Amino acid sequence: TEVLAQPAPQRAPSEWLGGGGLLIGIPLGDFADATDEGFGVAGNVVFTPDGGPFGIRFQTGGLIYGSRDIPTTVPGTGGLITEDLSIDNWLLNVGIGPQVMARTGPVRPYAYALAGFGYFATRSSFGGGYGTYGDSSTTNYDDWTFAWSAGAGLLIPVSRSLAIDVGVQYVGNGTV
Repeated sequence: TEVLAQPAPQRAPSEWLGGGGLLIGIPLGDFADATDEGFGVAGNVVFTPDGGPFGIRFQTGGLIYGSRDIPTTVPGTGGLITEDLSIDNWLLNVGIGPQVMARTGPVRPYAYALAGFGYFATRSSFGGGYGTYGDSSTTNYDDWTFAWSAGAGLLIPVSRSLAIDVGVQYVGNGTV
């Protein structure tokens, strides 16, 4: 018998993948009774050890919902000057967790689950918030809560370093 040495299988290098995009937040349940849709931005980074299908995903996103402007008379002007009192509601989510993704093919499905936190804040500013009237902005209410999310989507490579990502995500926040 003859014994031949076989070369060790080559392992793919670990990779960092990153992306970003626009958010449309559609409130559900009691939250939907209190506010409208929100709009914002999100970003994510995924580390895939050995270039395999499993990775660790870190994601953050923020959106603004329920913004409004209220014309208000500037004190001390006898009602001759008005400025807008702007009220903005903000939501920031940050999470980390596992992701699984097809690493080859013209369309690459993926899914993930994250745990982290959500930060809600309501800010008011007067006169555009540019300091025309001193410190003219304040955080009226804010609160932190545990948050979790699950998402899935399709990654469609356009070139070696660029892809289109179409996905959906559900975010669950605690009561704030």
